[in-house]
Formats: sequence, structure tokens, C-alpha cells
Amino acid sequence: MRILLLLYLLCFTHSLQAKVEAGLNVGAMAPLFDSMDIAGKKFSLKEKLQQGPVVIVFYRGGWCPYCNIQLSDIERKLLPQLTKINVSLVAISSDKPDRLTTAALKNRLSFPVISDRELKIIQKYQLRQPLDAKTTQIYKDKLNFDVAEEVDKKITVPAVYVVNQKGNIVYAFAEFNYKVRAPHSDIVAAVKAAQ
Repeated sequence: MRILLLLYLLCFTHSLQAKVEAGLNVGAMAPLFDSMDIAGKKFSLKEKLQQGPVVIVFYRGGWCPYCNIQLSDIERKLLPQLTKINVSLVAISSDKPDRLTTAALKNRLSFPVISDRELKIIQKYQLRQPLDAKTTQIYKDKLNFDVAEEVDKKITVPAVYVVNQKGNIVYAFAEFNYKVRAPHSDIVAAVKAAQ
């Protein structure tokens, strides 16, 4: 019952969120970045692109049940397909490293997860969204997420990018409705076209 109430609140509060444009478009050059993942390993987009296309998943955080479902689904269904065709995958959130680590362990994630607390990557991809006061309070009360702890007092817009080896974005999916996520079939098709 508690889960149903939480899902209802999440669905209801979506209509209260401010609408802003987000994300880079297909054809843009993907901003390069180097960062440490939550396991303490270096991730360099430039180095990964030398090996093949890269899928970049931006998500709201370990506090978001929809994001956790998406990441678990990526691990189980999408990652095996990408691995077979030599495609790298990384997930990025502005959430705290400890919360991301907990979510990664719970979902048994084997791909790199980056905590971008200072928004050095996320802002380059233009993926921040403000919340109104009512939604902010609901997230704080029900999900233990306080947007006031974010550097810019906003949240990350869920998005997926496929970047080809030249550094061009060949697939872009950014959606304010956090319940709508990029279909795996679209991601795989974009990756295959990029090779």
C-alpha cells in the first residue's frame, strides 16, 4: 500500500514541476569529461570513444524509484547487448555518492556510475530542472530527497545519449516526465547505426 501511495504521489507531483527546455540535440558534439566513478575508477569519455560508441545515461538519483527500475533494467537487458558489440555505458547523477553506491549495490550494477555533485558534467549537457515548492516538500517527506542540498536547487532530467566515435551525439532522449524512459530498442538501433 505504501508503494502505491508513493507512486500516486510521484505521478501527481509531475504535473506540478516547472517545464524548461533540456538537453543537447542530435548532431551536437558531446562534451568530453573525465571523472571518478563511485568505485574509485577513472572514467574518460575521450578514452572510451577510442574503443567504440558510448551510451550515457543521466538520472535523478538513488532516491528515485523510477531511476532504480531503469538502471536495473539496463543492467539485465541492455548492457549484455551493448557488451557484445563493444559499446561502453556510464550512468551519471548529481546524487550523493553514498546513495548512488547503495542503489548500485542493490541493483547489482556492473557499469560505471558517476556522482556529479558539482554539476560539471550535467550542466554541460543542459539537463537541470527546477521544482516548485510543493513538489520539493513531497520529495523531501516521501523520498528523503532535499533539493536544497543540490548546488543549484534543481534536479537532473532523465536522459540517454548515444555518442559515436567522432564525439557526435547520434541519439538523444531527454524527458521531463520521469516515468517515460528511452526504449532499449531505440538505443541499440542508434548504437548499431553509429558503428
